[in-house]
Amino acid sequence: MEQIQVIVGGETRAFPKGTTAGEIFDAMAPGRRPRPLAATLYGRVRPLNWAPENDCELAILDYSDDEGRRIYERSLRFVLLLAVEDVLPGARVRIEHSVGYGLYISLSNLTRPLTDENVATIEARMRAICRDDKPFARHSWKREDAIAYFDRLGQQDKVRLLQYRPHAFFEMYECGGMYEYFYGDMLPSTGYLRAFALLRREPGLVLQMPAPSDPETPAPYVERPQMMRAFHENAEWLNVLGCTNVADLNEMIGRGEMAEFVRVNEALQEKSIAAIADQIAKRHARVVFVAGPSSSGKTTFTNRLAVQLRVNHLRPLMLSLDNYYRPLAEVPLDEDGKPDLECLEALDVPLLTEQLAALPRRGSAAAALQLQNEHPQGRGHAPARSGGSAHPHRRHSRPEPAPDRRPARGRYFPHLYQPADHAQPRRPQPHPHHRYPPSAPAGSR
Repeated sequence: MEQIQVIVGGETRAFPKGTTAGEIFDAMAPGRRPRPLAATLYGRVRPLNWAPENDCELAILDYSDDEGRRIYERSLRFVLLLAVEDVLPGARVRIEHSVGYGLYISLSNLTRPLTDENVATIEARMRAICRDDKPFARHSWKREDAIAYFDRLGQQDKVRLLQYRPHAFFEMYECGGMYEYFYGDMLPSTGYLRAFALLRREPGLVLQMPAPSDPETPAPYVERPQMMRAFHENAEWLNVLGCTNVADLNEMIGRGEMAEFVRVNEALQEKSIAAIADQIAKRHARVVFVAGPSSSGKTTFTNRLAVQLRVNHLRPLMLSLDNYYRPLAEVPLDEDGKPDLECLEALDVPLLTEQLAALPRRGSAAAALQLQNEHPQGRGHAPARSGGSAHPHRRHSRPEPAPDRRPARGRYFPHLYQPADHAQPRRPQPHPHHRYPPSAPAGSR
């Protein structure tokens, strides 16, 4: 029998041609924890039941990898569909959004309200399916056959979705007599799914999965009432707009209604920001923090919030963490040996704390400007980059302060700088990429 040479983790071993990636990992890494969930070949993901044709080097994907978790989640969703069909025939399952280490799921087309007993029965059925170790079989269907299949089942959302996909064939998965369309690879069988929990959270369910640090145990569920409320409000608004899924969006674009859709959403967002500003004014808040990942729109949101705060007779002072980065030589390195500007240690936290504490103590926004004059060089500075951007993921560059205004280092509040005597405050120039210019500094409200 023809042999192929396979490298895994620097070790080379010969296997008969046709040996699957899962069998190779079992032989070369027996009892490995966390368990392999997929393989990569030259950066491309391959399922465990795929067999290499030639000599190659394989890498193991497990639950600690993003793609490994996606494969696990995708397979678990299929098991949930099977269990719901067995326990509540005819019910429609909709994966709404993620919540922590789980997925929030809504059920429709029910003959009676969902109960805790229903949820417990569904989870028990899921575990029985996993114990049976049912295989996930992959099939290639013609476009028209896949559309016709879901049309017969009355799943018009999938029919409309597939109609917009420009493919002649679709990869369909079969398990336990059910066929489903999933974009991406699956596990070889349901027996790989061991750690999960199904929780009832009104008005739907939460399918809880493990945390990357402990793939053998479902992560504890953390209540996030504000986030869940925001998701529910968003879902209600999308229902009003008639855009609840990708198919709806595609049809809206086809009808030439996208511009109006954007305008309505902009109006809704502005209304929401105005409500937030009203709450800030009502609570007499002195400091407001805006959090979010890189390039998520924090600066844009803050500028729009500042406008609404001005409407509430407030004159906000906006501070950006971009202006508190330590020198690059003091920034910790990431796993690739590059400056990790996402970690807290990259910021001059003591200086930020000092200046934030001074604002309510001194009673005016001008106190921050006084502080920056007390530290003209700063204890840190935004890392120098081409284009002048302080942040590695900032799409647009930040204009550098004029030489006669302040030194390049310690650029705290550059858009709010004014002379030390404050006699003739200079109005900052709007940033060319900001939709709303920042507010001018002023005294306390």
